[in-house]
Amino acid sequence: MCSHTLTKYTQKPSDVKKLAYGTSEEYPVNIDAVWGSLSTESCHSHLEELCCLMDIPPMDYRKFHKIKENLADVSIYIDMNICFLILLREYICWHDNMIEEFAEAGKEEAKIASENGNIDDDGIPYITVYLDGGWSKRSCGHNYDAASGSAVIIGKATKKVLFMGVRNKFCYVCAAAHHKKKSAGDHRCYRNWNATSTSMEADIIVEGFNKSINMHVVRYKYFIADGDSSTFPNLRTKVPYGPSIMKTECKNHVIKNYSKHLYNLKNDKSIQTNKFLTIASIKKLVDVAKYQIHHNKSHGSLESLRDDLANGPYHVFGDHTKCVDYYCQKDGLNLVEEMKSCALFQRVEGKYMIL
Repeated sequence: MCSHTLTKYTQKPSDVKKLAYGTSEEYPVNIDAVWGSLSTESCHSHLEELCCLMDIPPMDYRKFHKIKENLADVSIYIDMNICFLILLREYICWHDNMIEEFAEAGKEEAKIASENGNIDDDGIPYITVYLDGGWSKRSCGHNYDAASGSAVIIGKATKKVLFMGVRNKFCYVCAAAHHKKKSAGDHRCYRNWNATSTSMEADIIVEGFNKSINMHVVRYKYFIADGDSSTFPNLRTKVPYGPSIMKTECKNHVIKNYSKHLYNLKNDKSIQTNKFLTIASIKKLVDVAKYQIHHNKSHGSLESLRDDLANGPYHVFGDHTKCVDYYCQKDGLNLVEEMKSCALFQRVEGKYMIL
């Protein structure tokens, strides 16, 4: 009626920032949308559907792909208004941002180690770390052919990530070009691994240990991990300070392996186990081992823990001669001698060595 036109922006035109070395410009809201989609393991089609349901015009695939590619290797600067203060914040690509976080965590770990007197003769602090790896698909105990794997090194004192690596055996662009018998052309190839999937974790961990001094000026002398049989030998032989590295088994993985071996023994058809080694007795063996580890962590010693774990099978099957009051009420029928007569008890007793 008044012929006055008012333009409303969801984001001010002045907020547009250079996206890739000055070659293009983009609104921060678009960058955030792509970053958020990728962080939640979504893709352009998911973002498109979400925007349509919210009655928001979605960005096209080419724009989404361009921003995704630039997020991988450029820095983006964005003005952010927080509590009425205009802050200039560097929107760093996740790789650079990750390296910065690693560096800060390393400084904290080194400081704590120095304060605790954990320093080698050459003045370099040493720390304890957690190690773990994962793959793009579950192996289910027999199918180890994942196309991608990752592993992390986490500081025990800070619980912060010090190193992370990824190994990929597959690149979609290369695979598509190979299928069409064409050249893949110029593209960002994510394939960086040609060996077996099972060796991915060990290779990443060895890389992280070899970079510990350059990245953080610390040595990872002690580590806590699962029962992976290949990682420890590789660390001992492929890391300059490898002979001094010591391993501590993760309690959860040790208990899991103990339980798995007991169930394998229960299913062994070569010996009679049904009468003695039942699901209930296996649960008792596992539970008492967990309780013994927990108790001795706070109130015992390595020697007392070793003795308690060795006595676990005797306790569960009724021989309480060497039991300790904190885990034993001295009840139940003594089945030890009967189990020994069929060689079952010796097999059960041998499984405790896993602990």
